[in-house]
Amino acid sequence: MTQESDDRPKPRCPFCRSNDTEVISLFGSQVMTMQCKCHACGSFFEASKY
Repeated sequence: MTQESDDRPKPRCPFCRSNDTEVISLFGSQVMTMQCKCHACGSFFEASKY
C-alpha cells in the first residue's frame, strides 16, 4: 500500500502567489518540472520538483 507524502510544501502560483494549488501531473515539459493548477485564479503552471 502506498502512502502519499505531504511533507513537501505546495508550489506557489506564479500569477497570484496563492498556495491553494494542486499537482496535476508529476511530469512536465522538462525532466525536473511538474504540472500544477491554482484553485484561486484557475491558472495552470509548471513548478520544479526539487
